[in-house]
Amino acid sequence: MERGIQVRGQETTEQANSNNSQTGNNNYTTDMQSTINQMIERFVPEDSDDGEDAHHKHVRQQASTPLQTNNDVEFTRHEVQAILEKFDPVKRPVQ
Repeated sequence: MERGIQVRGQETTEQANSNNSQTGNNNYTTDMQSTINQMIERFVPEDSDDGEDAHHKHVRQQASTPLQTNNDVEFTRHEVQAILEKFDPVKRPVQ
């Protein structure tokens, strides 16, 4: 039997069923898509502009406006690969 990961808060423990994550009240997802959806709901915060002050609204507007640069150079595959190789695969992003 394949081994999967059961998501419980910030911890992970192995379980016998693959692609299943606990959703609460001892319920489990039943396939890969519902597992991904559950993980997104749990770990990815909603991006809402409700309650933002003027500064944050300005920053959000600037971030959504494409930059107008004449001398912008694309990253090379080598540059991207060099950065990715510096990431520690064991560490997770800070929340």
